[in-house]
Amino acid sequence: MLKVKEMSGRRGAVVPLMILLFPLALIFCGIAINWAQLQLVKTEMQVATDASCRAANRVFQISGDMAAAEAMAQSVANKNSVGDQPLTLQSANFQLGIVTRSDQNSRYTFASNSTGPNAIRLVTAKNSSVPSGPVKLYFPMLGGISTASLQAEAIAGSMEVDIALVIDRSGSMAYGINEISDPTRYPANAPLGWDFGQPVPPGSRWQDTVDSVNIFLDELTRYPQQKQVSLTTYGTDSTLEQDLTFTHSQIPLRMDVYTNAFPVGATNIGSGLATANNNLVLSPNARSYANKVIILVTDGIYNWGPDPISQASQIARDGVTIFTVTVSDEANQNDMKTIAEIGGGFHVHASSGPQLRQAFRKIAREMPAMIVK
Repeated sequence: MLKVKEMSGRRGAVVPLMILLFPLALIFCGIAINWAQLQLVKTEMQVATDASCRAANRVFQISGDMAAAEAMAQSVANKNSVGDQPLTLQSANFQLGIVTRSDQNSRYTFASNSTGPNAIRLVTAKNSSVPSGPVKLYFPMLGGISTASLQAEAIAGSMEVDIALVIDRSGSMAYGINEISDPTRYPANAPLGWDFGQPVPPGSRWQDTVDSVNIFLDELTRYPQQKQVSLTTYGTDSTLEQDLTFTHSQIPLRMDVYTNAFPVGATNIGSGLATANNNLVLSPNARSYANKVIILVTDGIYNWGPDPISQASQIARDGVTIFTVTVSDEANQNDMKTIAEIGGGFHVHASSGPQLRQAFRKIAREMPAMIVK
């Protein structure tokens, strides 16, 4: 009888204790659930902010149109829900500026600057001042608090880039973009008595390429983020004309050598790619922390040396991005598209001088960008 009374007394003591602790348990469960909810929404918000900022910076670097950049950012935000609804972005959320660092071991720093910007900062929020409102908590907290405010920030900027220009100097580059190259006759614009080894005829594919490269180099100077450039040319063989340099004026000078005495030759695209890649990877001027980019230009069809598609596959394994440009409708666009796809870049075709210049302008604005914060 005594044991039964003791057990009954213990049960009687536990019940009031459970009644006392149950509300506390509910409070702690609510706190844990709200904390998990906020962590999830915070992660979703940062992902959406990063993606939107990167998209905005990409569009702005290509077009220079901030309205278009903001529209693209909103389009990306709409595809990345935050707390079951998209972020609403406004112009005030964006800020143009410059990101810099002193060396590869330093952190990037952002400074507001609308003159020659190379970066965009995007600050997003979920609070009572934005259309989407604050985060609605699953469980009200002490004091009747039922919402929480969050903020996220991302900075997308252009990276340091080492660029290798790989330019076709085969004999067909002496012809005009709109004419068919024919080894049995000289280019239409060639003066009487002209021959290979003399100055390239006016209006030639080579001259259009020289003009386009100058536009490309000028475009690079619009951004504070300095980019090194090298020059490789190829015909029957390939030659590294200029090692990676910040002094971009050296590139046109090296091209002038062929402008003043244009050679005859085959189209050894694979060798040109290999020479350029070796320079990007092995040159003492190559920066290990910089993105590597090859811009390959050709007006024809690979007819000498190693297979360029196989070369592109090897180069891609080194992490090098490849953009391709075809000049004239005689070029093998399919192979160049394949090379660009392998290299993670894109292909642009030009059937005229203005189109070629626009192609180089587009590529200059497409240099790699990243989230730096």
